Amino acid sequence: MQEMPGPAHPAGSSGRILFGTYLIQYRQYYVGESMSKRAVDMTFQAIYTLTDLRVLLRETAPSHDLDKDQRVQAERLLENLERQVMSLKQEMLK
Repeated sequence: MQEMPGPAHPAGSSGRILFGTYLIQYRQYYVGESMSKRAVDMTFQAIYTLTDLRVLLRETAPSHDLDKDQRVQAERLLENLERQVMSLKQEMLK
């Protein structure tokens, strides 16, 4: 069996895994510079906020008629999402 050349696995192993008679090679692909920790955090915070909005929509399905408390919650979530996306945009485009 022939091993394929390639970069090391991120965890520090060789990155080569034997699976049956096949050799699986993990490769890292980078596009541009790596993201900052803040950008990664903002990405995940935005995903969590979108998940909260999704839950709200599921609770009000199928008509999506929001009561007063749900409107306040939706407004708060959308404002948070806007801030998170703006922070992410600033971090990514600097």
